[in-house]
Amino acid sequence: MEHPDWGPTQSQYSATFSSRMEEAFTRYMATKESITYAPREFISLGLLETALAAGENMHKTGYLGGTGVFSLLVTTLRAYVKRHPGDVFNNYFGFLCIRHLIRMVCIGVLSETSSLDKFLRALEPSLSWNYVTELLSHVVTDFMYQTSATDSSITNTVDFASLRGPIFVGDGGLNQESADYLVHLLWTSRKSIVPLRSKGLLPGLPALIFVLAEITRRPTNSSDSQKPWVQLQDLSLRCYLVNASDADRKALRQISLWIHNILHPPGRPGSNLRPDYIPFDNEDGCMIGQAYIDLLSPPIDPSFVTTMHIFIDISLVLFRWVFIMLTKPSPRVPALDSLIPNAFNAALERLGAEIDQESNSAMSLITRVSLWYYIADICRQIQWFHENTVALDSREALMTKLYDADFHGLLGRHLTLSVRIEKQNFDPSLFGGHGFGSPLHASNVMWDFFLGAIDQVSNFFKSAPDISDMQIQSTAAQ
Repeated sequence: MEHPDWGPTQSQYSATFSSRMEEAFTRYMATKESITYAPREFISLGLLETALAAGENMHKTGYLGGTGVFSLLVTTLRAYVKRHPGDVFNNYFGFLCIRHLIRMVCIGVLSETSSLDKFLRALEPSLSWNYVTELLSHVVTDFMYQTSATDSSITNTVDFASLRGPIFVGDGGLNQESADYLVHLLWTSRKSIVPLRSKGLLPGLPALIFVLAEITRRPTNSSDSQKPWVQLQDLSLRCYLVNASDADRKALRQISLWIHNILHPPGRPGSNLRPDYIPFDNEDGCMIGQAYIDLLSPPIDPSFVTTMHIFIDISLVLFRWVFIMLTKPSPRVPALDSLIPNAFNAALERLGAEIDQESNSAMSLITRVSLWYYIADICRQIQWFHENTVALDSREALMTKLYDADFHGLLGRHLTLSVRIEKQNFDPSLFGGHGFGSPLHASNVMWDFFLGAIDQVSNFFKSAPDISDMQIQSTAAQ
């Protein structure tokens, strides 16, 4: 039963959205009704649906612009959430508001760069509206990545200098207060992002997150520690996990690394800082864990490492985030523990794929540094999981996965690569220069930290459940 004001629930509209858009656009073309937003507290469901249907078919009707759309959409969202608190995506109305807002952000980027007319002229009226919306998202996120990318640097990964000033000034724009509100609203609704993105219903969300991150990083009276970086990181990585285009992943990687270096200052190995990533509930944690496993399911195509931008740096960020999400709930349900062995297997598969790249060309120093952090984190998490998990079957499953992944062999191959750091001109700035003093001291700190992690894993192997001779022989035969 649909709510008269808010429409169907998520389970219903996620299956019928395309047909509803088609019907709404057919009605609009038949009547050519004027899309006028009356001065009221919020837009009606029917008008919101018609406006979105007409807008997503702009290659057929022409762009129907307006003034004050951003402020009106945010005002409508506030009024809706006041009446219907919780996940904004629970009902069709909230979903339409966010999708409409995402589309207007993408339009705003093209308008501000005088690219909208060129984009529209290149579109054939016969194209499907779904394709046009996805293309709009791709063009905008690719543009954002190109304007934000700087020289490779682990300490200054994203530079938003080219996007100075209020966003979309000519149309009211999104101010700091609106950005803060939207970050909080999306994070409160985070459980819905993966299922909706997996169905292709939130194209362009990375573009909105990019704009929100840009606004958040501007100088304000709030310190960095008071800004919603953890929430933005969580949202970025959820988008990264599922149904992300190459352009999406490029832009999201830039944002995620920049935020990661705020939360984990480079050059401070072994930091015990655990950002407060909180799954919405245990079901959300399981969904995140499974999406991570699916993303890195073995075997990994060697081209996947570069063409899909699952570089080792973003792999490190994903690994830390996923394992905090899987281990954060207390008490954890068995379903979360049962996912962890497969998640470790996915992480080790990614590690092996990176080391395999060395056979094609010498690994850069900065990649080796990221790889060092990555494997040290894996070692620490293995020990942590063993010490904090009472489920014997999960611990046994982890041990089997480690043997299957040839964990000892991976450690040996990585140690061989790490030695090369000693033989190159070591640049302490790669680690932020925090407390290293000299290249030799930096190298010693790295080795101490890494070897300490190996000691932890050694302790784990000593106390872990035994693997039967038959299992070992089976693995060896493979």
